[in-house]
Amino acid sequence: RDALFHEAKRLAVAYAPYKTLIHRIVTDLVRPQLVGYRRPLFWQDWWHVVDIEPGGSVR
Repeated sequence: RDALFHEAKRLAVAYAPYKTLIHRIVTDLVRPQLVGYRRPLFWQDWWHVVDIEPGGSVR
């Protein structure tokens, strides 16, 4: 059993499709005109969940 797990770990490392990276500091910059933004937990495609209120102050 241990030999099978060792072989499985070895194969997982050799053929792993993902390389996990960790970034512990995250910054969100928003303006008052931004409506409906919530940080996605598992993806970075956030632009489809936001809306910009018309008539907001533009600098």
